[in-house]
Amino acid sequence: MLTATVIKGCEKMLTAKEVSEVLGKPVKWVRDELLCTGILKGIKLGGNSWRVRPSELNRYTGSSATGFKHETPSGRWHGAGSRLREEADGVCT
Repeated sequence: MLTATVIKGCEKMLTAKEVSEVLGKPVKWVRDELLCTGILKGIKLGGNSWRVRPSELNRYTGSSATGFKHETPSGRWHGAGSRLREEADGVCT
């Protein structure tokens, strides 16, 4: 598990690259399959720039997720077709 560093109430957030290193997966997979679908909560700063709280990554890794099918997604969208709804809204373009 990762430990969070808190400085004056601010938590250091992880980049998609750092998340991919922890999970042992490609950055594109982390962005497309976890962040854009809402399985892993994150903040999109623009373009392909994402930030994830260490506590959210701990929740994901602690849920025994395999990286392919997940029992409890954490994002806004749930169920079939969620990625299509996000793309239609311009969230993951």
